[in-house]
Amino acid sequence: MKKSIVLLNLFLLLSTLTFSQTNVSGAISSDATWSLANSPYTVTGNILISSEATLTIEAGVTVKVNSGLYIKVQGTIIAIGTSSEKITFTSSSSNPNKGDWDKIWLASTSTLFDDSGNYSSGTIFNHCVISYADEGLRLDDSSFCLINSELSENNKGINFRKVINSIIANNNFNNNNSGTSTSAGTEENGVGSFTYTKFLNNTFESNTGHGLIFGGYRNNANNNLIKNNVSKNNGGDGMNFSWGDVVKGFADNIIEGNIIYNNGTSTNNGMNYGGNGITVGRDSNVIKKNFIINNKGSGISISGTYIYEGLTIENNIISGNLDYAIDLSSNTNSTIRYNSVLNSGSSTGKPSTGIPNSYMTSINNSITYNTIYNSKNNTIELRYGPNTFNYNNFIKNKGDYVFKLLTGNDSAIDAENNYWGTSTESEIQAAIYDYYEDFELGAVDYTPFSTALNTTAPISPPSDVTKTVSGSDVVLNWTANGESDLAGYKLHYGSPTGYSYSTTVDLGNVTTYTVTGGNISTEYAIT
Repeated sequence: MKKSIVLLNLFLLLSTLTFSQTNVSGAISSDATWSLANSPYTVTGNILISSEATLTIEAGVTVKVNSGLYIKVQGTIIAIGTSSEKITFTSSSSNPNKGDWDKIWLASTSTLFDDSGNYSSGTIFNHCVISYADEGLRLDDSSFCLINSELSENNKGINFRKVINSIIANNNFNNNNSGTSTSAGTEENGVGSFTYTKFLNNTFESNTGHGLIFGGYRNNANNNLIKNNVSKNNGGDGMNFSWGDVVKGFADNIIEGNIIYNNGTSTNNGMNYGGNGITVGRDSNVIKKNFIINNKGSGISISGTYIYEGLTIENNIISGNLDYAIDLSSNTNSTIRYNSVLNSGSSTGKPSTGIPNSYMTSINNSITYNTIYNSKNNTIELRYGPNTFNYNNFIKNKGDYVFKLLTGNDSAIDAENNYWGTSTESEIQAAIYDYYEDFELGAVDYTPFSTALNTTAPISPPSDVTKTVSGSDVVLNWTANGESDLAGYKLHYGSPTGYSYSTTVDLGNVTTYTVTGGNISTEYAIT
């Protein structure tokens, strides 16, 4: 009999733990805690965290939101989970879909950070999962901290309207219709404002449209840092910072150290989502030290505004993009230097770097100390001038011309001190299409020209790399680089991502290497 009573009590306890839930709705006007003991919480009516209140959500709590409802934060929400006990915000449906519930709406909430950028107080989401919302997070006149979290299966991971002094770091945005969005300019003729916000070490992956959007129509996005993020396999652009408000638009931002790979994958209902690596407003932004690789559109595409301050594009590796590597449409006063522009172009016929016909004249750009290698089509095409091209390396062009002036460009072009892949002047002349082929065009001034590779520009990739089987080994061979200051080569292989490998071997200054016990099907890269 005692055993039966014990088993009955255990059954009742397990039933309580399995089926208990807490329904919540309405205004929270004083400090409150949603505890793990009372989880899951089901939102049955819209929630308001009022300006004088703080809602603390314990690690491991699940919040289920009924169809069409939102959680609005005018006070503070503190949602700090752990790597093993995440806080989950999701649909209450047993068969959830994107957009089932509305959003977590940060309206006039704030967060403080110390001088090192560490969270001090205020609204924070740490180790959270937000899924199946229309807008995972919506930012209105707020600052916040979002770290170590995942936003997936939402229509929009985050919709920015007005945000300032915020940190978004170490998060994963995946399988949303768009990783982020900006809607202020299209809602009631509003104006968005995005300032002093940092995107650090995030991943934007496999979203239907763009990975990261932080700009756009009637928006001002200024003094932000977008650094060390990965944006890959998105249907649209990897990163889209298109032009915004005519007063300042997208300006004075730094885009640094990001990996932007294989974007433009979507064919959803025939919609064109772009597929550029970076689309960016041209005003006083710095784009540096990024890997922009194998995107279906252009590597970098300019989205013009009316400020004319110009970009700085420097020290990037831009490789294998199927449209332009760098599209300088409607762009003025920019500095493009020290970039490796490799393997660009496809059957579209676009050059590696181009200034095509556009709604405004693109002039006074300085393109210096770049290495442009293995262009599938022409290397440079220009509709406008003056623009200067100095001290660049043009190597292994596969198009008809290294330098072509387009119809309507009657400007003289300064293209002095470049290396044209040859030291024979007649071959250089044959690689240029200008006044001497069409007297309506301007002339390209190519003298003096360099007779050797400019070593201040980035090093060119090794060429003519081959691999052959020799017994149980694989032998790699390649042609020596032409740079006079070459220190040596490196071999990379193992776990290829398209932009990195797990193993690197320092080979020294050689042009052959035997991989003992190698596999001919393994992908090897020489740099």
